[in-house]
Amino acid sequence: MLSIKNIIYSQTNIDQWNEKLPALENEITVEEESINSAKSQLRPLNRSLDHLQIQIDGVEAEIFLLQRAQRQRQHSHHHHSVHFPLTHHHHNDGDSAETISRLQTQLAHFNLTRQSLRRDIASQEVLIKASEASIQNAQQKCNWIKEHTKKAQQFLQTLKEQPDLLVKSLHDRIFQKFFDYEYNHPAGLSPRVRFCLLNLPAKLQELAPVVTPNNFPDSKEFDFKKYTQINYLRLCGFIWEMYSQVKKEGTDEKFTDLLIELINELHIDENGDLPDELHSGSTAKVHFQDIKNQVHVLSDLTDKELLTLESTIFKTKLEELHTYLPPNDNVHASIAHATQLIEDEVTQKTQQNEAIDYHFYIAALDDFLILQKKPQLQNMDVSVVAHLDLLAKHASGAPSLGKKIGGALLMVAGLFLLTVSIATLVATFGSSSFFSATGIVMGGMLATTAVTGGAFTFFGGRLVNQGRQQGLSKALVTTQEQCQDYYFSTSQLAQ
Repeated sequence: MLSIKNIIYSQTNIDQWNEKLPALENEITVEEESINSAKSQLRPLNRSLDHLQIQIDGVEAEIFLLQRAQRQRQHSHHHHSVHFPLTHHHHNDGDSAETISRLQTQLAHFNLTRQSLRRDIASQEVLIKASEASIQNAQQKCNWIKEHTKKAQQFLQTLKEQPDLLVKSLHDRIFQKFFDYEYNHPAGLSPRVRFCLLNLPAKLQELAPVVTPNNFPDSKEFDFKKYTQINYLRLCGFIWEMYSQVKKEGTDEKFTDLLIELINELHIDENGDLPDELHSGSTAKVHFQDIKNQVHVLSDLTDKELLTLESTIFKTKLEELHTYLPPNDNVHASIAHATQLIEDEVTQKTQQNEAIDYHFYIAALDDFLILQKKPQLQNMDVSVVAHLDLLAKHASGAPSLGKKIGGALLMVAGLFLLTVSIATLVATFGSSSFFSATGIVMGGMLATTAVTGGAFTFFGGRLVNQGRQQGLSKALVTTQEQCQDYYFSTSQLAQ
C-alpha cells in the first residue's frame, strides 16, 4: 500500500524550507573540502604503497630464488657418494639460510608497513565515502526544496488568482480515476468502494458547482474567487472522507492506493485550511461536512442502506429498458435476451436469499440503455461495447446462468462491433454509474475490425450453448447465425 505524502504548500513552509538552504549548501562545501583533503592524503599514501609493493615483490622473488637454489644443492648432495664429500656445500647452505632469514625478517617488516598503509588508505576512503553520502543527501534536500518551492509558488499563485483551474483539475482527476476504476472493476466491489463510486457526477456537481452567467449571484458582495477556493477545500474534504471510510473497511488496497494518490496531490490537510492570508476560517473536513449535511446525495449510507438503494436503482433501470419498443434487429434482440437473463438471475438469487451484486448488474443495464437509446447512430462509444466483454468475464451466479449471461453479453458486444464504428457517449448527469452519467468518449480501435465482432458473437454463441438450460429459446442461436451472415455479407460488400 502507498504511503501518504501530502506536502502542505504555504508561504510559511516555503520560507522554512529555504531557510535550510544556506546550511545545506555550506555542508556540501565543507564535505567537498573534506574529500579534497582526503584525496590529497591518499596520493602520497598510494605512491608509498606502490613503492613498497615493488620492494615486497623483489624480496619475495629473491627469497624464492635462494630457496630453490638451496633445494637443488640438497638434492645434489643426496645423490653423491659418501666417498666424495662436498664440504663446501655446507658453507653455501649456511650462507643461504642466513640470507633467507634476513630477507624474511625484512619481508615481515615490509608487510607490517603495507598493512599500516592500507589501513590509512582505507580510513581516508571511508571518510571520502561518508562525505560523498553527506553531499548526496544534502543535494537531494536542496533539490527537493527547489522543486517544491517552485511547485508551491505556482500552486499558491493559482489558488489565489485562478482557483477555478485548481478546482477543475482536481475535479477531473477524481472523476477520471474513479471512472477508470469502476470501468475495470465492474464486479465484487466492497460496500465502501461502491458508496464512493455511487452517483459521483452528482456528488462532484454539489461539491464544486460550475458558476456561469446564468447562475452567478447578482450581488457585488459575491466573491467568486473565495467561493471557488472553498469548493477546492470541499473536494479535499471529500477525498479525505472517502479515504477514511475505505481505509477503515480495509478490503480494497487498490482503491485505497488510488485515494492516496489523490491525497498526495491535494497539498491541503484534512484538518487544514487554505494557506496563509487565504484562510477561510474552517478546515477542509468542516467545509465538506457542512455541504454533506445540506445535500442528500452526499449523505452517508450504511451498507444495508446502500444495498437497498442499489436495488431501487436496478429496478428503475430495468423498467426503463422495458419501456422501449420491441426489438427490431439482432442487436436489440440480444440486449433484450441478456436483460432477461439478468432479471431471471436476480430473481433466482432473491428467492434463494443469496448475495446480489447490484453494482455489476447496474453497470450492464447502463451499457444496454446507452446502446438502446441511440440504435441508429454510427458513432457509438466502442468503450461501451468493450465493457460488455469485460462484464462477460465477471458474469456471476449459478454456473449455467453465469455462462448464459456471459455469452449473451459477448454476443451484444459482437453485434455492435459489426454495426457501429467510432464512439460517442451522451452525458446524462445524476445516474448511478459512470456509463450512463458521463459524456466522456473513451475511444478505441476495437470497432475497426469486424473480425473481432465476429469472434465475440461466435464464442458468445458457443458459451450460451454450453451454459443453456433445457428449453432455452432458439432465438439466441438464430441471432448468432444472422450476425455471422451479416458479417460475411458486409465484408463482401466492402471488398
